[in-house]
Amino acid sequence: MSLSKRPLSEILFLILFGAASMIFFGFFYNQHLYRLEQLQLFQLTFSYLFEHLAVQGGFAIWLGEFLTQFFRLPVAGAIIITSLLILLQRVTRSIISRVSGSSNITMLTFLPVAGYSILMIADYYCFSGLVGLMISVLTVFLYLKINNEKRRILTGMILIPAIYWLTGAGYLVFSSCIIVAEVFWRLQKPRKESGFNIWWAIFLYLFLTITFPLIIRKYFLIDTLLQSYISEAYFQFRIFFPLPLIIILFSFPVLILIQNLAGGKMRTGLVKIVNVSSLVIMSGLLLWGGAKYADFKSENEIKYDNWVYDKKWEKIIRIAEKEQPEGRTSMLAVNLALAKTGRLSSDMFNFNQNENSLFLNFEKRGMTPFIAGEPYYYMGLINFAQFFAMETIESTPDAKYPSRSFRRVAETYIINGQYDIALKYLTPLSHTLFYRRWAKERMAILNKEEDINNHTEYGELRRSRPRYDFYFDEKQIAMAMQFLMAANPENRTVYEYLMGYYLLKKDFNGFLLNISLAKNMNYSEMPIHFQEVAAYIHTITPDIPKQLIDFPVKNVVINGINSYAQMFGAGSRDAKEKIKKEFGNTYWYYLHFK
Repeated sequence: MSLSKRPLSEILFLILFGAASMIFFGFFYNQHLYRLEQLQLFQLTFSYLFEHLAVQGGFAIWLGEFLTQFFRLPVAGAIIITSLLILLQRVTRSIISRVSGSSNITMLTFLPVAGYSILMIADYYCFSGLVGLMISVLTVFLYLKINNEKRRILTGMILIPAIYWLTGAGYLVFSSCIIVAEVFWRLQKPRKESGFNIWWAIFLYLFLTITFPLIIRKYFLIDTLLQSYISEAYFQFRIFFPLPLIIILFSFPVLILIQNLAGGKMRTGLVKIVNVSSLVIMSGLLLWGGAKYADFKSENEIKYDNWVYDKKWEKIIRIAEKEQPEGRTSMLAVNLALAKTGRLSSDMFNFNQNENSLFLNFEKRGMTPFIAGEPYYYMGLINFAQFFAMETIESTPDAKYPSRSFRRVAETYIINGQYDIALKYLTPLSHTLFYRRWAKERMAILNKEEDINNHTEYGELRRSRPRYDFYFDEKQIAMAMQFLMAANPENRTVYEYLMGYYLLKKDFNGFLLNISLAKNMNYSEMPIHFQEVAAYIHTITPDIPKQLIDFPVKNVVINGINSYAQMFGAGSRDAKEKIKKEFGNTYWYYLHFK
């Protein structure tokens, strides 16, 4: 049935659903989609394709990865997902219409589409699952268009194993739909027209569906019984197959059953009630799924992480000034952006800092965050940044190679001069669509010391590395930064991190020991937070530390701490709120209230 012949309500809902999906995935959840692209390394090579075709469901995974690589482009992910969801509904409706000759309960065909759109929001459900399901449903439609019964049955015998190998669990949709369709067609025809052999064909379909994965598992696969039926294309964890996926997969033959058993016998009024009820249920399902699975707090954190990946330092600061981030990832991103722009020592307390805002502690639990190694990389602790990137590669839940970590690992080996190992990581990247040029440029400078030393980023980081080996303890990160300062006394990024660390830890001794190095950092004037610390130290010690004897503190800072002291000493019930309003962006407020 063409779109123009469909009920107006269906057309309107199709348009509304498509628009809502585009807006949601394109503007409200696009950072999650960009993250999906970073979590894979799709290579445009025949060997990569054959590697996927060697396992059941591998083609769906390969095609899903091919499409996912475009998620790095703005709105592309939303267009791809929305197009597949709309196509899924249209093909589902055509299948029901083909089997029963009509499809008057049209709104029910949106239910599996709504279900899978929710799974695209939930964690650990694979985009390749939607691709595999789409392949299966399209094949069902093509199968049903074969009018010759013998040719159709022979095609089904071939397609069940083929769809199994291409899509994994999607073959269950194909086989269940064609079995239900053949049963109804047989029951609708007189015995002399159909022939008894159709029941043998249905039996063979069922036999193939059950036994073919077992045969493959015995002779070709080394896998669990569950995985031999479903493959890795649908869910990232292999030990179970979630109930929502089971419901969605088997909703297609159920919809055929409902239409054939009840749809054709319904009066017009009852059909309207069913369609309206389906619309209400589906709308409620989408709202419930969005509320339950959409993690906008995580989306905001991923946004900052993605901006770090793209090195959008000014944008990070500009947005953070408007929305005041609270999460650890976003605060780490903000502080890194401040350090990269030389503003950490002057602007860091404009944001909601805490003593752990500069670094993420390493935890051997789940996937290592991409951003965890970024501060170490930009400071010059290349080996530790490499360690974090390698941990991320090893801890992905589906054991895929993340392109983002491959890029970082390759860069660390280039900086360290280990070019043969760097080449091992650059070669797969050179086979990708979007990282090919980036990888080729770096492959061209391997073994060329002068080019690397003159590189804007790699040369500076190479000069910033520690000159001596030392035992790294993340609880003693200040010592590591001291080694970096000894290697390059003009490393402003490290210096700002070192001094920021002392300020956040409220360690005045560390601050005083290193304040003299500020003269090497080409500050136009002494950073305001350094002046605030100096002014505060003047108020708590009778003897001025020698490091602060000639330390420049502006009159405005001196007047500010005097006003702060008067307000702080008042001790009134609402003093904290007044102090926050007046001095919330000063080190003094952090010192006493954080």
